[in-house]
Amino acid sequence: MKNRIRIPFAGKNKGFTLIEFVVASALALIVILAAGSTYFITRKLNQGSLERLDIQQNLRNAAVHITRDARLAGTFGCYSLGNSAVNVSGWNAPDFAAANGNPKHIGIDTGQADGFGIRADVYEYDGRNLPALFFIYGQGETGLQRINALNPKAPSAISQITLADNSAAGAELDVLRQTLGKGGPFVLSSCRDAVAYKGITGNGNNLPLNAAAAPFAQSDSGELTLSKLYAAAYIFDKDNKQLLRSELGHDGTWQNPQLVSRGINEMHFGFGYTDNCPVGYTMPAGTAGGAPAGGSGTPAATAGGVVSPPETFTFSNRLSETRLPSLVQIRLNYDVDAPAIDNSGKPVVSAAPMTADYIINATVRSGNTCGNRMPL
Repeated sequence: MKNRIRIPFAGKNKGFTLIEFVVASALALIVILAAGSTYFITRKLNQGSLERLDIQQNLRNAAVHITRDARLAGTFGCYSLGNSAVNVSGWNAPDFAAANGNPKHIGIDTGQADGFGIRADVYEYDGRNLPALFFIYGQGETGLQRINALNPKAPSAISQITLADNSAAGAELDVLRQTLGKGGPFVLSSCRDAVAYKGITGNGNNLPLNAAAAPFAQSDSGELTLSKLYAAAYIFDKDNKQLLRSELGHDGTWQNPQLVSRGINEMHFGFGYTDNCPVGYTMPAGTAGGAPAGGSGTPAATAGGVVSPPETFTFSNRLSETRLPSLVQIRLNYDVDAPAIDNSGKPVVSAAPMTADYIINATVRSGNTCGNRMPL
């Protein structure tokens, strides 16, 4: 018996109809569009989060730099611009006229409201005068190995000094050497006097000072230090909504400003000053001064003495001409969402940007004059 091969009837084989194909394609397109929309929305949200994170990181970075510069403002070795003859015997205002190639930007001019080491002024950049806050202090301090003989009792001239050997010194000391090599501004200071110079170059550790009217006597010899006259400027560029930072180079000229943060709408300053420093720590007689011997109950009374009231603080948006503030507050108003950048690198301003304030509170170590008080 022969095996028969049965071939299915061709009319029973069916494929997709045109309607089924169209419906399937439409469903697939809907799924693809939904997935694509979800992807792009997620990507946009992620990009927005990264932009906000970038702004916050930039502002935190600005806070770190500003806090450091403010803390050091007004200090040159053991000399402090926050001191006065009231709390440091024999203290004198600095003589920085010789180093002021441009008094508005370099050094300290006691005839201007520069805050004695902190200055709110303008920075000349790209043909514009931009508002800026300046911090001025000494960098790379080093002691002196040898100086010419000084008068034991009265100020006398210093013709030459020998710096401490820097054979094993680190980068901070090299800051001073590089400045001296380029004839940049530097400061010779004791704990009571400070004088700035410019245009004097040294030979190794030897520096021909030729200071005919130096205010230092032999009693200052152990305190004398040399430091680079340094300044940092925080500049607000309103046109481009940018916060910039520049610093004084080794040759005494300003370096090209570096971008700190975009999306900055406003920059405002505030300053706090310390007044009425206490002169003692004792309590008046009969005043509760602490817990009794048993450790509980009514505090025991003290035996006597007069206590000064606590120090007070004055706040202002203007700098004093003769005092260093103890607190600097900088308020930056910024765009919460970073602006888009066009092909030329400039920000594209949004019609209704969302903004917020970022406040930086920085203490000025030398401005806390009450920290120099001595207990009775």
